[in-house]
Amino acid sequence: MKVKTSELTEKALDWAVAKAIGQKVDDDGDNGFLWLREGAEWELWNPSYDWEQCGPLIEKFHVDVNYFKDGDCVAQPYGSPKYMDHIDPKIAICRAVVASVLGDEIELPEGLQ
Repeated sequence: MKVKTSELTEKALDWAVAKAIGQKVDDDGDNGFLWLREGAEWELWNPSYDWEQCGPLIEKFHVDVNYFKDGDCVAQPYGSPKYMDHIDPKIAICRAVVASVLGDEIELPEGLQ
C-alpha cells in the first residue's frame, strides 16, 4: 500500500527511515517495536522518538530545522527540495530524510500499514 511520506508516524516512519538510510530492521510483531542489528547486537530502532538515533540523521543529511512561533518546525535536508513540518522536530526530520531519499510516497509492507 502506498502512503504519503508526510503522513508516516511511529513504526511505519521508523521503518521508512531505516529503508532510506539502507538499514534492515526486524519487526517483532504486535508490540510495535523495530530492531536494528548493530554488529552482533540488536538495538531498538525508533529515530522518530529517540534523539540519539535522530540526531545523526541531522548530521548525515545536513538537515536544516527551523522553528516557528506556533511551535511547528520545518526540516529540510541540504540540497533537497523536500521539506516536512510537524510540531515534533524528530518526526519532521525523519519525514524529511525519507522524502529526500524515497520520495513523497512510499510502499509500506503489509504489517506496517
